[in-house]
Amino acid sequence: TLREELGATLRDEIVRLSRDLARERDARRFGEYLQGLQDAEPPVPEPQRLTATRMWRRLSGGRWFPAPAVTRQEDGTMAFAWESTSKPSHLDAIVHPDGGFEWFFLDRETDTRAGTEGDPERVVPEDFLDLACHVI
Repeated sequence: TLREELGATLRDEIVRLSRDLARERDARRFGEYLQGLQDAEPPVPEPQRLTATRMWRRLSGGRWFPAPAVTRQEDGTMAFAWESTSKPSHLDAIVHPDGGFEWFFLDRETDTRAGTEGDPERVVPEDFLDLACHVI
């Protein structure tokens, strides 16, 4: 019936809006996490914090972008990972204590790979930003 169809449509829209709000909240929390790194224990070096913050601002600037999984490694690097839930793709970024930036992209469907592999860059490169859209 029309009432059932409208009810199902409304439920679907509420689920979608709830999911969008949760994503926005996670992205906002991640931005706050990055801001809080200046007071982290153990301390995060300023060049590393600035590079991580620049990366996030460039990725999320003007649009929603999912917050990554983050780990701080024993060697002092910070690893960021995004795994797509809708596409067979993966994106990693590593920010070194000196602010160096490495990244790796994999599209499992086409076996497309890109990245810096052991050759840290001094800035967040455009090709990293271009491929990031394949993960969301």
